[in-house]
Amino acid sequence: MRPLPKADKIKYLWKTNASSGQVMFFIREHRPGKRECTRRISKLAMTHLISQNTKLKLDKPTEKSKCRRNRKGHKISMTRTKLPIRASKVAAEFKIKRKLEQVAGKKTHRPRSKRRTKTKRAPSQPPKNNKAVKARKKMKAAEKKEKEKKTNEAAAVLHGFNRKLAEDLRDIYTEIYAFPLWAIEKVAFSKWWPLLHRARIHFHAYDDQQLVTQLATQREPVNIAGQRFYDQDALKREFGWKTGLYGRYYNEHKRLAPNIGVFTPAVVKVESKYKHIYVYNAIGIAFDHKNQPDYQYYFGKPKPKYSELLTQYKHIFQRVYECAETNKLSTVVMSLVGGDNFAKEYKPQQLTDKGKMESFRAEIWFPAFRIIRAKHKHISTIFMGTDRVRKEFKKEYGSDYIDIGRFPANTKEVDCEKTLFVNAWDPFSLPGNGNCHDNSLDGFMGCNTTIALTGSPMTNPFMSYQVHFKP
Repeated sequence: MRPLPKADKIKYLWKTNASSGQVMFFIREHRPGKRECTRRISKLAMTHLISQNTKLKLDKPTEKSKCRRNRKGHKISMTRTKLPIRASKVAAEFKIKRKLEQVAGKKTHRPRSKRRTKTKRAPSQPPKNNKAVKARKKMKAAEKKEKEKKTNEAAAVLHGFNRKLAEDLRDIYTEIYAFPLWAIEKVAFSKWWPLLHRARIHFHAYDDQQLVTQLATQREPVNIAGQRFYDQDALKREFGWKTGLYGRYYNEHKRLAPNIGVFTPAVVKVESKYKHIYVYNAIGIAFDHKNQPDYQYYFGKPKPKYSELLTQYKHIFQRVYECAETNKLSTVVMSLVGGDNFAKEYKPQQLTDKGKMESFRAEIWFPAFRIIRAKHKHISTIFMGTDRVRKEFKKEYGSDYIDIGRFPANTKEVDCEKTLFVNAWDPFSLPGNGNCHDNSLDGFMGCNTTIALTGSPMTNPFMSYQVHFKP
């Protein structure tokens, strides 16, 4: 490569744009013999020349170059690049062959370089012992799968999910009431780790956060109408308590523990397919049995606390809608939180022909819900699982009442990325309660989702908090 001339020998320096869009740089330099030659240079060389001599400016010449190398018949001394030995030998042989064939009047073609052709391998013979080979492959596949499983588990622990702890928790359940085994597999899979970090505990501003954390943590695996279907000794041994804190707190202080809710992103299984949904576990007031702490508090002596009960339900519904707003969800699928079987022992304020559950909905549930819903009209509200009270709901809400059916089939009816499903939870158990052996919405949710694992600090240490104020 010819070296760059000194800056004082450069007369012109300019650039042009080729038709292809490429920018080219040229110089015109003085050479010995009073001649000027045009030469193309790189952008880097141009930058170097300008930096060496700041007087140089981009200036295109108007006259043509008078370089002697362009003159016809002028010989230029050039150093030829030496060819490799094999290439030079082939070229010499070709020249001799061409001269001989020109004499004979034939055309000669330059020989092409020999290309490597892929040799086809002969089909491999089947091994003599197929069973041994298959067994070896099967063993290697099993070892690889086990190694991937261990790696995945170790990474899951770093992200907050302890698989062994989840398996120990599942073993405490009576078998038929346990959450599904596939839930552990899905939460342990790296794709769903972010679900653990998005879960939140919702509570009111005047509640003690430490007590709220204990309430969310110290829960019973299963509590259906006061019956506990789990090994209490194993729960005490593994986690440190036999029964939930909610009942123990009332027995000690004779007042109710705070009413909380849990926002739980989860994986749902619908017809052997898995997808991501958002669940808010709202706790209704339990009037299903007269031994319940809620019943004893609200209907005990000296008189029933109806106004306090109405306020409590307003707080419950307020937390639902604020949760939807916080997570930018445009639709709430509401359920009968505390308005169905939980109201079997409700004491109506007035004696009417209505049943206890219907009186509860008319006196408490509907009035509280209407007040809160009116403040959040920008969020679309639909219902699920209100088949038994369809006429009652139709009378209350008229033409805008929509029910999308039962869970989990109703997940096909909405955009799950923008929808919050409200689960009717209870104050004692883990989310899902009796799971596949529990004929309630909470059971259906536990049987078909991962809320038992992502919605409890027992297995999810990354749960955060959201504080609510007066509605």
